[in-house]
Amino acid sequence: NFNTWEEHREEVFDFYSNRRKDMLSAKPNEAHLIIARLQQKFGTNRVKIFTQNGDNLLEQAGAIEVCHLHGNIMELRCVSCNNWFAPIEEYSSKVACPVCQSEKKVKPGVAFFNEDCPNYDDLFLFKKQVNPQDIVIVVGTSFNVIAIERFLPQSRRASKLNYQINIAPEHDDWFGKNIKMSASSGFSSLHKEIELLMECSIVSHFMLSITNLIEKINSKTQELKSSS
Repeated sequence: NFNTWEEHREEVFDFYSNRRKDMLSAKPNEAHLIIARLQQKFGTNRVKIFTQNGDNLLEQAGAIEVCHLHGNIMELRCVSCNNWFAPIEEYSSKVACPVCQSEKKVKPGVAFFNEDCPNYDDLFLFKKQVNPQDIVIVVGTSFNVIAIERFLPQSRRASKLNYQINIAPEHDDWFGKNIKMSASSGFSSLHKEIELLMECSIVSHFMLSITNLIEKINSKTQELKSSS
């Protein structure tokens, strides 16, 4: 709990230090690898990754840019100056903030109950920016922490480009395709379809750009003829 963690600081660090050790021995699964490959292939502007998990498995898999909505257990946060940093040698209550030198105000980088999650702003911005041609894939969430209405607009409800991969799908009326599989199995069955859709989107965008250019040339040509 963010309101009481400082009172139990040693116990908090002991707990998260053990969780971090577990994470260091964990390896990315097929879903992590496929997501990372999609971002590598199509770029961070086209493939946005949001995760509620506090591990770094997506980064291990090769993801270039990941928005950790609830923080990252591999990092520490100084609540005094709001500096986030990765400890160089140890992950303990003795590590001081490299910016303000505070020690007692440094906490594990995962979000506690009652703690603000600033990266939610990026998710809400996504809701405003998502368009009808975008592909949205939601994986393995119950929507208990973040309701679906908070990151998808009503205009995207039941879109054919909304995918859910979940052994027990939730709010399936929001999705054009609900895949009742684990994350790894679901992505393995889906990734070729997603790649094809994204490649077609690139061609469509290119053709639209060419069409617009031709229209501008024709318009300019007509103007020149009229003026002559």
